[in-house]
Amino acid sequence: MMDDYYLLLGISRDSGMTQIKRAYRRLSLRFHPDVTGAEGAEQFARVKEAYDTLAHASRKADYDRRLSLADEVRTTDEAPEPLVGGVMDLFGNFATVHPGSEEILAHILNNYIDRAPKSHPARELNVEIVLTPRQAAKGGTVPMVVPVARVCGRCGGTGRTGYFFCDACDGHGTVWEKARVDVTVPANAAEGTVIETSLRHLGIRNMWLKTHVRVTLHQTA
Repeated sequence: MMDDYYLLLGISRDSGMTQIKRAYRRLSLRFHPDVTGAEGAEQFARVKEAYDTLAHASRKADYDRRLSLADEVRTTDEAPEPLVGGVMDLFGNFATVHPGSEEILAHILNNYIDRAPKSHPARELNVEIVLTPRQAAKGGTVPMVVPVARVCGRCGGTGRTGYFFCDACDGHGTVWEKARVDVTVPANAAEGTVIETSLRHLGIRNMWLKTHVRVTLHQTA
């Protein structure tokens, strides 16, 4: 499980640098090896790691994104039973969506790289789901997996380590991951129902997930 550095320092996630520094000073004095001996060394190292991450703007931004994704995964463990079997992996099955995969990835990547333009128009990621009449009448959640990117932790987004391309990201400076989104289908959804889902909580500000409902003529699928 991913360490929650905010919880470790005893501060809220919206804390500013003053609160982060104050918490670090308090805990570093408490767990310093000169005070606690070997027993506090491990905790002191964890506190220092938390501070080194949250006190650096780019590291903090990357950590906050990964923490948000970890929260998404934990949340899905408590999610209701999905309306359809399995999870639609939009990263692995781009044939089911429009526009094409390369165009989608390039547009999503603009949210995570510093060299991206500050303003880029929002686009739609259109996905089609097929439900039986019984499923459409019942309503529920349809789990989907969407691609998200993070700055490579090894090279810091440069794509290089020394004179060589970074092995961790193949020289791209970013690493792709998957995040789950539960699309809520209302009860008695009709043929042609369109459900818009924001992806801003994943750091994707320039794209909306737009789910189109089709209803089959058969009760069983």
